[in-house]
Amino acid sequence: EIKQKQWSQDHYKKALIYFKIFIEYFGKMDVGKINKSDILRSLAKYEKEQKRASFVKATNILKVFFAWAIEKNFCEYNPASTINTFALFGKSKEAHHPHLNDLPKVIALKNSIVNYWGSYQLRLCALLQLYTAVRPSEARLATWDEFDLDKGVWTIPAERNNVDKKGKTGISMEISLSSQILKAMREWADMSAELKGFVFKSPKSSLRPLNEASGVGMLKNLGYNTSKVIDMHGFRGTFSTIANELYDEHGFAPHIIDSCLGHKQKDRIEAAYNHATFKAQKAKLLQWWGDKLGEI
Repeated sequence: EIKQKQWSQDHYKKALIYFKIFIEYFGKMDVGKINKSDILRSLAKYEKEQKRASFVKATNILKVFFAWAIEKNFCEYNPASTINTFALFGKSKEAHHPHLNDLPKVIALKNSIVNYWGSYQLRLCALLQLYTAVRPSEARLATWDEFDLDKGVWTIPAERNNVDKKGKTGISMEISLSSQILKAMREWADMSAELKGFVFKSPKSSLRPLNEASGVGMLKNLGYNTSKVIDMHGFRGTFSTIANELYDEHGFAPHIIDSCLGHKQKDRIEAAYNHATFKAQKAKLLQWWGDKLGEI
């Protein structure tokens, strides 16, 4: 209940999945008697199948839980804190999402999405992500109250922006919509029955957002191998790569491109003192990107 207020909706739901595994495994054991060996046995499947990411996420959830349990005097130490992932799995490989580096291919992708046989909102959700370079969850979980279509601005709140591996959020992010995607969003607003809740609702329930798998399925149906050619998160890499390569054309430095992507500054000291948002520069760069992609 405490973390639900702090974590993003996606991170919280994933945490519940892992927590249910622990509830089923540990059952009615005394929290204070659960040790490192018990935890490793509960995660043996992930270790056997070499699912490092799932193993790490699961242990992180337990570290948070036991930290709370210590403060509540249910136990005296955190048995999850001593688990050595490196010893079990070796050095992790840096994951790079596949993306397109060639502008004509990106435009072809855009046109394929526009002409896809799927629902209007599924296509528009993907296009919003492509034109703004936001994360898949940020587009999929967007709500109408985040948009000011009169001003052409989309504000992603802090609890949904730049959620890191530990579920910690960044700061609110204001995105200036290019004329191309703004026109499409206004048309969608005119078509929508009510401008409340999720912008892109699940066909099964208006109270839920589009399913995460919908975009993945669309790319596969369009003939894109999401493990080698491009996945939904790869839209961001596509924007970054092309924007950096065409610097001479638009003139915006790499830190402006990174700012459009909502990246946190790696240098903590610099981040503490530099509070610039580069609002005007980002608006111009995203309009340049919208002009490159063309009308919808």
